[in-house]
Amino acid sequence: MSFIRCGDHHHWGRYGAAGLFLTTPERGRVLLQLRSAHVLSPGLWALPGGALERGESVQEAAVREAEEEVGLDRRALTLVGTRPGLTHPSWSYTYVLAETADEVLPQHDSWEAAGHRWFEVDDVPQLHPSLAADWARLVSAAG
Repeated sequence: MSFIRCGDHHHWGRYGAAGLFLTTPERGRVLLQLRSAHVLSPGLWALPGGALERGESVQEAAVREAEEEVGLDRRALTLVGTRPGLTHPSWSYTYVLAETADEVLPQHDSWEAAGHRWFEVDDVPQLHPSLAADWARLVSAAG
């Protein structure tokens, strides 16, 4: 993987990136990841996610990244849609909306994450700026 230059910005992932917005709608909770000191914007909460691999869909990438970063079992997830996030001429970030019947617990953290936790959607900590800008729209879309 590498950074791609897009105008005056640099983005991680030559083919774009995706994040998993995993909720338990009946309880109004969302799984967030605390960004580690080894990544951009450390110490902020974000979604499990990352760069798309060549030929990979946004859904495949978001689920793969959640498996790698959190150890989530894809069989516990129901994908329900996508929403565009940050979009530039040659790069984009896509939110993949998913639900789980129970608050599945992360099995591990990766070097990219300093922890994971379920939060009430109306009571989240300091979010990564891009996620914070899209938060209300994502919560509304998730139901």
